[in-house]
Amino acid sequence: MKRVESNNQTATMVSTSMSGDAVCCGFFDNAPDILLTVGEDGTIRGINLSVVDLLGYSREELIGSSVWQLLHRDDLKRVRRMLADIFQREIPYSEIECRKIHKNGKPRWMRTRISYLRSEPGEEPLLNIVARDFTERWRTESALRDSEVQLRRLLESIGAAIVALDLDGRCTFANPSAADLLGYRDPSQMVGSSMNPHLPVNGTGSRHGENRGRIYEPLDSGCGICLDDGHFLRAGGESFPVEYRSNPIFHDETIVGLSVTFFDITERLSMQQQLVYLAEHDHLTGLPNRTLFMDRLKAGVARAKRRESKLALLYIDLDRFKPVNDQYGHHAGDRLLQSVTKRLRLAVREMDTVARIGGDEFAIILEDISKAEDVAVVARKLSDLVAPPFYLESGEKLTIGMSVGYALYPNHGDCETLLRHADSAMYQAKKKKCYE
Repeated sequence: MKRVESNNQTATMVSTSMSGDAVCCGFFDNAPDILLTVGEDGTIRGINLSVVDLLGYSREELIGSSVWQLLHRDDLKRVRRMLADIFQREIPYSEIECRKIHKNGKPRWMRTRISYLRSEPGEEPLLNIVARDFTERWRTESALRDSEVQLRRLLESIGAAIVALDLDGRCTFANPSAADLLGYRDPSQMVGSSMNPHLPVNGTGSRHGENRGRIYEPLDSGCGICLDDGHFLRAGGESFPVEYRSNPIFHDETIVGLSVTFFDITERLSMQQQLVYLAEHDHLTGLPNRTLFMDRLKAGVARAKRRESKLALLYIDLDRFKPVNDQYGHHAGDRLLQSVTKRLRLAVREMDTVARIGGDEFAIILEDISKAEDVAVVARKLSDLVAPPFYLESGEKLTIGMSVGYALYPNHGDCETLLRHADSAMYQAKKKKCYE
C-alpha cells in the first residue's frame, strides 16, 4: 500500500490494495470528494464510492477504464496536457477546475487537486486525484456574473447618467451617459479619478471630508437625497444644471460609497422659463400682461415705500382703434398694436414697465419719480410719439391718438387705489376729447 500525507483539504490515497487498513478504507470510501488513483496512460487504478453519488457510476464500472471518458470534451485537451506535464516534470502538486461528465450526460464542475506519487524503480508512476464538486456554487456564481453583466449593460444603455464613488469621492463606475455629460470620451477615463472637481460644493462639511456638498450627505445620514437645483462641471470647466439622486452604497450594512444618478436639465429649465414667459407676457406685443404688471406694480410700490420715493402709474387707451379693426381687419389691428408698442417703449427708461392690459389698453409704471410734473412730461411725450401716422403693409395711412390718465404713489394710495385713480383719470381724458 502507498499513501500520501496531505492537509485537511485532501484525503489519504491508496494506489491498488484497499484491504490493508480497515480504518483507512472506511475513510477512503466515505470521503465526500471523489478520490481516485490514475496511471500515466490515464487508466483508473482505484476510486472511492463517492463516484456513485457524484457521477452516477459504480466503482466496478470505472476501475481499469480511462479517466478521459469522465472529462468534458471542451476540457479534455488542457487536462491531458496538464497531466502529461505533471508526469514528465514530476510536479508534486497542481490544481485545476474542469467539468466531469455524469453518467446521465450532464456536466458537473469539479475543483481538482492532483498529487504526484513518486514511484520506486520499476514501479508505475501514479497520480492521486481529489475532485470536489462545486457545481451548485459555480451555477450561483455564474448566475451572479450573468446578472452583473446584464446590470452593467442596463446601466450602460439607459439614458440617465450614473456614477459610483468610494468614500474619498473617487469614481469606481461610470456609464457612457455620465462620461458624455461630464466631457469624457470613455467611462474608463473616469474610473479611479476624483469626481470632486465635477460635483457641487455647497455643503457644511462631513466626517468624510470638509466643504463637500449636499451630494455627499448620504455618507453620513445613510438616506438618499434628490435635488433638482444642482450644477455639475464638465471636464472643460463648463457648468450645467442637473437634477440628481444620491444614495449610499452598502456592503454588509456598512456604507462603502455613493451612487449618483443625474440628468442634464438644461432643456427642461429652458422650457420652464419659456412657459413662465408665455404665462406672463402678451403673445402679440411681447409686453408684460396684466398678471406680470400687477406683480411689478406691487413690487414697485414696496420699493417706493422703503425708499420713501415716488412712483407713477399711467393708464393708456388708444383713440380710433376700433375702426381700424372694423375696416381693415384684425391682422391690421395687430400690426398697429405692435407698432404702437415700439413707440411707447421709446418714451420711457429701460427700468420702467410698459404692459398691455388688454385690447387697446396699456399701462406704464415709472419708478423713482422726483415730482408730479415729470409724469406730465412723459404723458405728453407718449402722445407726441403716437400722433404721427402709421402705415399698413398695403400702404394705407392710419392716424390714431391716445388718452392718458395717471396716479402717483403715495399721493393716491396703494396698488388698488392707484389703479382706480389712473383708470378714472384716463376715462376723464377720453371723455374730454369727445366734447372737444
